Amino acid sequence: MKARGEISNIKPNELKLLGIMAYWADGSKTNDNLVKFTNTDPSFIKFALKWLRESCDVPEEKLRIHLRIHKDTDRNKTEKYWSEIT
Repeated sequence: MKARGEISNIKPNELKLLGIMAYWADGSKTNDNLVKFTNTDPSFIKFALKWLRESCDVPEEKLRIHLRIHKDTDRNKTEKYWSEIT
């Protein structure tokens, strides 16, 4: 819990650096000029969106979420869950 308190108050420059490191570690490196993350950890997704919004100044209308929903998964429940996260 102590770490959560420490990271919740990060400075803008620290957020920028952490986001760059997260992209380096977990981002897609394709040649389509898009920034993509593939991750199922809700905390990571919240962080990545915070980084894109605050450090990269990406406007809301440019953000896209792509879900891969398996056939045996409740689509409505899954979309509602991730809508609340994002």
